[in-house]
Amino acid sequence: KTVNIRLSTDGGQTYPITLASGVVNDGKQFVTVPDAIGSNLRVRIDAADNVFYDISNQNFKIQAPAQPALSVGLSADNAEICMPANFSTEIYTAAVLGYSDPIQLQLVGSLPPGAVASFNTTNIQPGQSASLMVDLTNVNVEGIFTFDVQAVSGSQTYTRPITLTLRRNDFTGFALHTPANGLTNAGLTQTLRWTTGLDADLYDIQLSTSPDFNTLVASRTGTALDSFRVTVLLEKGKAYFWRVRPTNECGAHAWSDPYFFSTFAEDCRTFESNDLPKNLSANSTPTIETKITINQGGTISDINIKQIDGYHEFFKDLEAHLISPSGTDLLLWKDKCGNFNGNFNFGLDDSAPGAFQCPPNNTGTAYRPVNPLTVFNNQNSTGIWTFRVKDNVSGSGGALEAFKIELCASLAVTPPFLVINNIMPLPSGTSRVITPDFLLVEDTDNTHAELKYTVMTVPERGSISRAGVGVLQPGSQFTQANLDAGEITFQDFGVSGQPDGFYFMVTDGEGGFFGTPKFIAQPLVGTREPSKQTIEFLLFPNPAGKETQLAFSEPLDSDTRIAMTDMAGRILGEWLLGYGGNNLHLDLTGLPQGVYLIVVNNAEGRGIKKLVVR
Repeated sequence: KTVNIRLSTDGGQTYPITLASGVVNDGKQFVTVPDAIGSNLRVRIDAADNVFYDISNQNFKIQAPAQPALSVGLSADNAEICMPANFSTEIYTAAVLGYSDPIQLQLVGSLPPGAVASFNTTNIQPGQSASLMVDLTNVNVEGIFTFDVQAVSGSQTYTRPITLTLRRNDFTGFALHTPANGLTNAGLTQTLRWTTGLDADLYDIQLSTSPDFNTLVASRTGTALDSFRVTVLLEKGKAYFWRVRPTNECGAHAWSDPYFFSTFAEDCRTFESNDLPKNLSANSTPTIETKITINQGGTISDINIKQIDGYHEFFKDLEAHLISPSGTDLLLWKDKCGNFNGNFNFGLDDSAPGAFQCPPNNTGTAYRPVNPLTVFNNQNSTGIWTFRVKDNVSGSGGALEAFKIELCASLAVTPPFLVINNIMPLPSGTSRVITPDFLLVEDTDNTHAELKYTVMTVPERGSISRAGVGVLQPGSQFTQANLDAGEITFQDFGVSGQPDGFYFMVTDGEGGFFGTPKFIAQPLVGTREPSKQTIEFLLFPNPAGKETQLAFSEPLDSDTRIAMTDMAGRILGEWLLGYGGNNLHLDLTGLPQGVYLIVVNNAEGRGIKKLVVR
């Protein structure tokens, strides 16, 4: 996609001069010809990230000019743009032998409908440069559009065409649907659903036990469907987070804000047979039984067979039953998996995503039984449970090595509840402690230290931090007790006066969940502390390519937070420059062409500058 252009002065033996680096591989590039008079020159163009290259077929020469002349070039004359990104280019000029006629810039041709173009200046002198910005915010059509930059100087007009390939990138309509955000007591099998976006082609999906999505429970990449069936059995009484991002030929869109749901909670206990292993003789049609005695049970809300571990030379001969203390006899399977010979280790669960499969697995995965285990619900679990295995055909033998059963009773969970969630005002560009006057959650049977907040999203134009911990990220946690102690702080970066905040969920550690409201802070523009001053800093180069340098004139007197935002105020990067520092390298790799804001904040004040990425 990008290439380097190098110049040789010895007929292609070496290439010591770089004419351009990392430029778009679009078939042409304006370069500044160096003062390298000679006749044994060649150009090599090589892939910026690979080993392929090509070299001039023959030598050419660079010679001194015979008369005054002007040259005009563009930093970018061809671009594929995924709207609503903007396009920008630099117009470079160079003069030889004292050429001095002034230059007037103009645009000729048809821009895309709705596009607005502007030069930072239209009158320059030879050797100077100018910037052209094309705002595509209001363009709604795709296609290829060509227009010209003209530089008029004296009697000469220099025309440089620009070709833009516009691709619509509108994901309007895309939204997460079910399970609903904040759903509690959800089932252990789930299908995630969303509404499709206008220009989306495919979707990536992630399901995790944390909103930082570092540990995935299930995921899929590049599905064209509007749903994803989770193929693993979820755990009881647990919080889950899911998100989706649409993709198209422009690449991947941002991930959606995560949705949260929690599964139903039960008091479950697992019991294991202590009279195994037992053999199944090959010389007859034996029936073996293993028994588990429950001395103090209760009313059953759910029952699962956690493990059936064994071996058989012809699995199809086996017939298995579970018999409750009250005498209910349930057939679990019969005449399954013909010709299977080997070890098996699996469970049975009515909520399992998959039906009984063949051959049976040896990994402990749960299947749905042939007949549902719900027949035992509402029975009393106290007494003797019997697992019976019958070998219906002689000639093949095996053994039952282990058997485990899980018995569950429903829990009456009292979840936390929201008492106060008020909008918190604060002067723009400052910080404020979040107190219980603005955010308070209670629980009838839990203390404030037991009520745990989980951060689901972070502010778009600010940050939240915890004393002694630092800036909080998705997945970070704090308690109501931390709020009571004044340990949670909201920082506004002063980018705009728009409301900002973060989504959260709360758990009591006992299977009770509450979510997902949003805490909102309202910056008050024009009410910043009078002691705050404007911080001056430099960005160079600006316009920039893949990197730029931020520099202060003097070493900093306090830690300074630096943020990069787009023009809508969304934070794209954050850095912290410590006390005594005075410069910072900013990596811009991957940013599309356009205009961004660099915002600096510290104890003394704040500053904002525009950064053009080309």
